[in-house]
Amino acid sequence: MRKSVFVAVGLSFMLYNSLYQYSWNAVYPLLLHRFDTRELSLIFSTFVVVSSVAQVVMGLVADYLSVRLTALFSAIAASLGWLLSSFVTDFYTFMGVWALGSFGEGSLYGVAINLVGKWFPERRGFYIGLVSLGFGLGGFIANPWVLSQRSYAFVALVLGLVGLLTVVPLSTLVRYPTGLRGRTPLKTVSDLGFWLIYSAFVISTLPLLLLSSSLYLFVEGTYVESLAITLFPLASGLGRPLFGRISDSLGRPKSLIIAMLMEALGVLTFLEGPELKLLGTIIIGVSGGALLTLFLTLVTDFFGARYSTSNTAILYTGKALTGVVLASLQALETPLLAYFAFPLLGISLVKGAQRVEGQVG
Repeated sequence: MRKSVFVAVGLSFMLYNSLYQYSWNAVYPLLLHRFDTRELSLIFSTFVVVSSVAQVVMGLVADYLSVRLTALFSAIAASLGWLLSSFVTDFYTFMGVWALGSFGEGSLYGVAINLVGKWFPERRGFYIGLVSLGFGLGGFIANPWVLSQRSYAFVALVLGLVGLLTVVPLSTLVRYPTGLRGRTPLKTVSDLGFWLIYSAFVISTLPLLLLSSSLYLFVEGTYVESLAITLFPLASGLGRPLFGRISDSLGRPKSLIIAMLMEALGVLTFLEGPELKLLGTIIIGVSGGALLTLFLTLVTDFFGARYSTSNTAILYTGKALTGVVLASLQALETPLLAYFAFPLLGISLVKGAQRVEGQVG
């Protein structure tokens, strides 16, 4: 099988995965007919936490047992999350079904990223970015249609069937190369450099997660509402291969610093009127989306490809912690301006990790 097939498979996984995060703002108004804003906040938090935990659990299965079985189970779970939720109106049952789908989404995300990360070591940044493009592009493709619908049940039914008919069959094509080297998860988490990277990941992605969960609330009632919700996932997707390609030449740490500075600028832009909110949405989307890809690639660079599904999954649990921090900030009614500081703090942490690992570039 040609390696290009794995790029297509990984991209397909990401296109579908995107719906859980980047179509959330589009299905949010439809779900308001079933649940209140507090309940919807809990549902989104459930997605963040469960998808992150799933990556660790299934990352170990993929690296140590079978990546193909991991992909198959994950594809089925992600599809059923949408399909079953179309029939559910009880809050707690919906939470359970959404948790199942989130588990599948999280583990499928890890497989997609590491499928190309392991097969294309020379241009790892670009290919991980290319596959990650799907994580924003899927929402961009689906959101105009979702926004035109009036029934969540119909939307979820269609998206569930799409997964069962496309993503599940593609999952049977997955396999990893042999003969790879790298540090085990235990050795990785014993390294100070890893925890500096982890902390930078948690802090610097706060602006992106804020818009992922609450963009609708910021632009509701403005004339840029639909455009912002549609362009945000596209911007997030496009930033990934762009910065991935840059990082293959410039180096991962320098590229991360550029992306974090850009994200901080996006926060300042987002503070103003509708036009600048739209521009800020695009800037945060491009730079924040790039950060996700660059951090995952950096971990594979520093700690090797053999156990990268597990190691990047441990890093990705930081997304759950970001969700907890974000919820706390929102509960404290933290002003938007404060989010400007988080990417800047991330820069210091990345520089620290770079020194610890003795890496340049």
